[in-house]
Amino acid sequence: MSTARISLSAVAVALALAATGCEASVSVGDTLNTDKAETEIAKGIEEQTGVKATVACPDDVEIKKGDTFTCKATPEGGGETGTVTVTQKDDEGNISWNLK
Repeated sequence: MSTARISLSAVAVALALAATGCEASVSVGDTLNTDKAETEIAKGIEEQTGVKATVACPDDVEIKKGDTFTCKATPEGGGETGTVTVTQKDDEGNISWNLK
């Protein structure tokens, strides 16, 4: 196995095992600003794990307390994609998230 392949595998394992989470405020009118959510989640992943990741969330998520949705987090440079579960904490666009 090449060194590059080992490094990518280590990043994928770090992402998969990290079980990181955080909170953010990401509202725009009646829908969540998922672009901001992606940025905040990626920033949180890097701060907590040291792994830079690209995060992709669905568009047009209506704000509704208690609703959940999922985003995908992929390590920069490739690797295994992780699932981010996002929970809406209130009707004002505040969210919490957890990477598994």
